[in-house]
Amino acid sequence: MTFETAFRLIAMVCTAVSVMAFTIDENLTNQTPIDYSDDLNDAARWSNVPGSFVAQGVRGLGEGLEFTVASDFCTRLIPLFIDDPTCPQLRQSIQQGFDLWAEGHPNLEFVDVSERVRPKLPPPGASEPWRGYGSEIDIFALSSEEYPRLGTLSASTQFWYLFADPIGTNGEVQSGNTLTSVDMVFNSSSCYHFDPALTGRGCNHFGSLLLHEIGHALSLDHPNDYRGRNFDSDRDPTNPMPIDCESPTKGLKLSPSIDTQSVMTSFPGKPRPVQTELSADDLGGRNFLYPICSIGAAIP
Repeated sequence: MTFETAFRLIAMVCTAVSVMAFTIDENLTNQTPIDYSDDLNDAARWSNVPGSFVAQGVRGLGEGLEFTVASDFCTRLIPLFIDDPTCPQLRQSIQQGFDLWAEGHPNLEFVDVSERVRPKLPPPGASEPWRGYGSEIDIFALSSEEYPRLGTLSASTQFWYLFADPIGTNGEVQSGNTLTSVDMVFNSSSCYHFDPALTGRGCNHFGSLLLHEIGHALSLDHPNDYRGRNFDSDRDPTNPMPIDCESPTKGLKLSPSIDTQSVMTSFPGKPRPVQTELSADDLGGRNFLYPICSIGAAIP
């Protein structure tokens, strides 16, 4: 097993059209960039290992994925809202977004450790950025000058991983890569709204944008941007996607069909619409990466 490292920037453009099925990050090709059928064997996952990052320095699903919100997040972002949310409302929205991705899943939990860990981006040119410079998931509000990867995007999520096989939620070693840290950045020059009723005003719905970025933090990508490498169990986007606990790739096949309700859809050049629920395909992607199993406790 090699512990070389790699990273992949996943940029969210508050950007139209979604497609059925889910896709993982475009660089995870299993070293066969032309053959998409085996891409799922190269997926990046949070490893199902015991322990807390804050308490034991362990990065993984044990004790929940711990996230930190920068102390100046509210002061930077609230002036950009066309309505007037409070900081407690934004913080509650962040927790609710994480909780929605974790809903009904025995191994997914997200814990706010903002009072105990200071978020930090890897410094430019860091030799080992995958080691993590803050908590497991750090959330910032920055300008594109401070964080050039943003450009004109409203948010950008970058994850780091090791070329090391993770432990799956079934307690078994899974092929692929092990996530170590995530940096989620919201553009402090963009435009947002908190109230879902204010859609159509040319700004991004904060809660919906957040849901999209959390999907990236789990290693999902934009299905509409990579139509040739989307996976599903059938061609009906409204059907739940059955995932086999012991063999997560079982029954999954490439599918280009369209699903306009997917949270992981990108909307190039447009504000993100209001999306308050995960689609069957969003859940299918989550459950592929982190299968719901009746067995398989976290192991060292």
